[in-house]
Amino acid sequence: MNPLFKRVAGNTGLGLLSGIVILIAGIIRAGLLAVYLDLTEFGYFIICTNLIAFVRVLMQIGVADTIIRFFPKFEEQKRNDALSSLVFLIFYVACGTTLLVLLVACMFSGVIAKSWYGDQGLATPILLSATLSSGFLLSAGATALLRVQNQFHLAVLPPIIAACIGPLGIYLFHRYDALNLTNAVLAVSAGSLIATLGCVLFAALVTSKRLDFSLGNLKLKPLSESKREIRSTLTQTSLFGILSGSSEVGGIFLLGLLGAPAQVAILGMSVQLSRPFILIQSSLGTALSPEISRLHAERKHRDLYEFVVKFVGAFLVLVTVAVGLLWFFTPIIVGNFLDASYLTAVPVFLILMISNGLMMAFQPCLPVAIAQGRVGRRNLAVCARFLYLGLACIPGLTAMGVALSILVGNLTVRLTNDLPLLRRMRLAAQNA
Repeated sequence: MNPLFKRVAGNTGLGLLSGIVILIAGIIRAGLLAVYLDLTEFGYFIICTNLIAFVRVLMQIGVADTIIRFFPKFEEQKRNDALSSLVFLIFYVACGTTLLVLLVACMFSGVIAKSWYGDQGLATPILLSATLSSGFLLSAGATALLRVQNQFHLAVLPPIIAACIGPLGIYLFHRYDALNLTNAVLAVSAGSLIATLGCVLFAALVTSKRLDFSLGNLKLKPLSESKREIRSTLTQTSLFGILSGSSEVGGIFLLGLLGAPAQVAILGMSVQLSRPFILIQSSLGTALSPEISRLHAERKHRDLYEFVVKFVGAFLVLVTVAVGLLWFFTPIIVGNFLDASYLTAVPVFLILMISNGLMMAFQPCLPVAIAQGRVGRRNLAVCARFLYLGLACIPGLTAMGVALSILVGNLTVRLTNDLPLLRRMRLAAQNA
């Protein structure tokens, strides 16, 4: 096997292993909470733990993409001063964001609990969740540093340990008759803190010997030549994440407002059925980004183009076969194990599968766009998803309407960004 494909396959496998463990731990955690807490407390638990996820979307900054783009570049140029300053910059940004989240949580947790949810008792769980989970950018930056140095095993270990801490803590609190909403949040949020500290510790051990702590590097002077590109990458990749997350979540949100409860259930079931494929797609993206960034930094345009074309071609075939099999077997499986009314979710699920399959097949194009500094144009195409979602509302929003808007949005990105990107890569490979 080609060494590049072998590394991508191995790192994807590690990502899948981590994702599966986290998924199983999440299911066990939800089951324990459903048994040990009443429905109201369980609902409040979801509110507290999901609040930080909402904050992550709002404060998403592309620290990981910036590291993956510029670390190999500075490494190839043998600019250890710029590489050191890049790490310091990411550390400053991540720490600043962490302090801001902590400040806002301390100032407004009581106001949020009382004004939003009408229960002052939620102030402590909300503050606890925000405090222990505030280092999400530190974790993202540290994980990116490990990935770009091909230390994937160290990058996935802390999240696996953290995922297991939640169910274990909930069980122990229950066993000693101390389980309540606050302690349930503590058990899960403590896992987030441990994952952050573990990733930062591993990244420090792996990277510290390459860093130069001179005053000029700490002041980021070596980055002056690249500050415009770095600033663009930080902002544009952040905007891309916000747009992607908002467009996907927005469909479910609008359907809840404008559609019938049965339609929400159909879309929810379809999304749950597609979780394994989203996990594979995420693991592939995590494994591909560092490899593609390094090939681009080393100016191996021919190797990069050949790798991307082979990847896209192979996965288009695999996705076509997978969708064909799902088209045949999904109605049988759903009909045998679920209520017959859920058969209406099958076409929606298949549309989502086609959309996810296209994203999976063209997965290498996003890191190529980031490496080339072309994320801004991609963001414009992603914005079209909101237009399609708006058009789907005109005849009356349904689960199928949301699914089709997602599919057409993904096709727009493929046609307006990915295919032109492949053509430019082919020209670069010919001229190499």
